[in-house]
Amino acid sequence: MQNQGTVGRFLSACAVISVASCCAITYADLTLEAEQVIQAGGVDIAVPGYSVPSLAHWDNDGLPDLIIGEGSGVETARIRVYRNIGTPGAPEFSADFFYAQSNGADLIEVGSGCLGVFPRMVQWDGDGRKDLLTGLADGTVKIYLNINTDDVPEFDGGTLLEVGPTGNKVPIDGGYRATVCVVDWNNDERKDLLVGASDGLLRLYINEGTDDAPDFVTTIVLMEGNGDLSVPSGRSCPLMLDVNLDGTKDLVTGNTNGQLLTYPNNHTDGDPTFVYHSYVDAGGVMIDLEGSPRSRPAFCDWNEDGRPDVLIGSYGGMVRLYLSVPDHHFLLASEPNPLVGGQDAVFTVTNGQPDARTYLAYSVFGVGYKYVGRLGVELEIESPTQAGPMMQTDADGVCEWVLHVPGVASGHQVWFQACQPGWTSELRTCVVE
Repeated sequence: MQNQGTVGRFLSACAVISVASCCAITYADLTLEAEQVIQAGGVDIAVPGYSVPSLAHWDNDGLPDLIIGEGSGVETARIRVYRNIGTPGAPEFSADFFYAQSNGADLIEVGSGCLGVFPRMVQWDGDGRKDLLTGLADGTVKIYLNINTDDVPEFDGGTLLEVGPTGNKVPIDGGYRATVCVVDWNNDERKDLLVGASDGLLRLYINEGTDDAPDFVTTIVLMEGNGDLSVPSGRSCPLMLDVNLDGTKDLVTGNTNGQLLTYPNNHTDGDPTFVYHSYVDAGGVMIDLEGSPRSRPAFCDWNEDGRPDVLIGSYGGMVRLYLSVPDHHFLLASEPNPLVGGQDAVFTVTNGQPDARTYLAYSVFGVGYKYVGRLGVELEIESPTQAGPMMQTDADGVCEWVLHVPGVASGHQVWFQACQPGWTSELRTCVVE
C-alpha cells in the first residue's frame, strides 16, 4: 500500500472523536468455511452431468430436502429428490432418491452442453401448492404447476414463460443455459424473474401482472456501472440476498470458471444498481473449482443458525456445501454515510483482532487488486493509499480512525477497505456529498 503522503491522497487523520451515538451502516463479507461435499448413504453425491442443487421443503415434514437438477447434452436431464432423514439443523440423506414427476412419468427435459435442467421450487400461482420453475439449456424458462398436493408434489407438462405486450408475446429466451432466480426486484409485492445465461449477462423481467398471475412485458439487461453487467467467464447464475447487511438486496452469481462473485447493491432495496464485484472466499481461499466446471449456487440455512450458507453444483455432479462462518464478520462502518466534504469522518472496524497491523486503505481510482504480502491478503481497490494509524482500539475487536474529508472531494467517488493479517472487510464505496 502507498503511504499517507502519496500524491493524490484523499483524506487526512485528525483528533479522535466519540462514535458512541453513531448510527453507521455496516458492511459484512459473505464469509464462508472450507467446502464440504454432501453425501447420501455415506457416499459423495455425484449425479450424472452437471449438478444444480437447492434445499427446499418437498414433503412438508419440517425437514428441508435436497433437490438436484442433473444432466447435460449427453446425460438425461431430470430432477432428483433426496428426502432429509436427519434432524433440524443437521440434514442427512440415504442413498435412496426419486425423480420429480410430470403427468405420471419422470420429468425429463432436453439438456444440451453444460446444462441438463435448472430447477427451483416456487409458489407460482397462489394456490398454496409448491410449483417447479426450470431454466433450460436452450435459454428458455418453463413453469411446472403442481397438480397434486403440497405434501406430495406432482406436476403438469410445463409451460414456457413468455415476455412481450399482450398479443405479441414470445418465449423468454436468453440465448443458452438459462438459470433462474425469483425475486421481488422493485418491492411491489409481486414476484419478478432474473435469468442468467451462457453469455454472462443477466436479464430482468419485471412482473406487470399480479403475484399469482405474473405477466412479463419487457426485458431489462442489468448494468454494472455504465455498461452491461457481464459476469467474468460467462454463464451467469444469479441469486439475490442482502449479504452485506446494509438493508438492500445484493447480487451473487456463479460463472463458467467455478467461482462465486458478489455485486453489492449501490442504490436502494427497491431499485438495485451495481458498480463493482468481488470474489468470495471459503476457508480463506477464493472459491475456484478446478477446470471450467460451471458453478451453480443456491442459498440455504443448512445448519439453521440464521446465517446464509451456500450450496454449489458443477460439472461432475457433486454438491458442495459452504457454511457461513459464525460471528466472525470483519465489519467496516462509517459516520457520516455518505461522507461529506469539509467534515471529519469516523471509520470503525468491529469483529476484528486490532493490533499494529490493522489498516484502513482508500482509493479514488476504483476497483482493482493489490496483494499485501505482509498481511497475506488481497485488497480489491486500485492503487490503495494507507490511512493514518488507528486512533483507538479496545479488547472487543473494535478499532477506529478519524479522517478529514477535504471540501474538494465533494462530488467524487472514493473506495475503502480495512484489512489485517488474514482478514479483509468488504469493499465500500460512496460519492462524497
